[in-house]
Amino acid sequence: MAFRLFKRGLKKYEQILRAKPFTTTITTNAIIVGLGEVLKQYIVKYNSTQEERLEWKFNTQHLNTMLIYGVGYSCLFSYHWYTNFLPRLTQSKDPSKIKMTLKKTFLDQTVNSGLADSTFLYFMTRLNGGDHDDAIEKHKKDFLRIFIMDQKVWIIVQLFNFYYIPIRYQIFVVSIISVFWSAYLSFVQHVEEV
Repeated sequence: MAFRLFKRGLKKYEQILRAKPFTTTITTNAIIVGLGEVLKQYIVKYNSTQEERLEWKFNTQHLNTMLIYGVGYSCLFSYHWYTNFLPRLTQSKDPSKIKMTLKKTFLDQTVNSGLADSTFLYFMTRLNGGDHDDAIEKHKKDFLRIFIMDQKVWIIVQLFNFYYIPIRYQIFVVSIISVFWSAYLSFVQHVEEV
């Protein structure tokens, strides 16, 4: 029963994605980034002391800044990265599946990850009221930690994704993992020690 419902939902999502790919991708990413932030806030609440839980309030500013970043940068860049840039960069006369998978994963984890991790730290610091110097300090402090975790998570995900998953479902795989990735990024941005 649940599997049939999931399959019907996936088909409907695919229809909407085909009809309006840009709008659907942006809406999906906004929901995912929002879910990641909500997940992070409730994990922080759950791991707080009893006294801290009584004083806890949902932080809408954190949610709003994550949504602004998620839609403004992440969605716009990611949409074009996966639909235009990456396919063009990986065109080859030798389209063996393993070579294509390795090439896509390599480019995704060098160009896309480095840029995404850097811009996340910079723009989120600015959106949260920090100035340019604060954003540079945040980058110096946390970039390597995020980039290493990025490699640990996304190389495995993307190797699997690019090799086994049909192209039309690849964004769905990235979206599922992104809920947890967004929560991790929000932890790094808003909580001192992760």
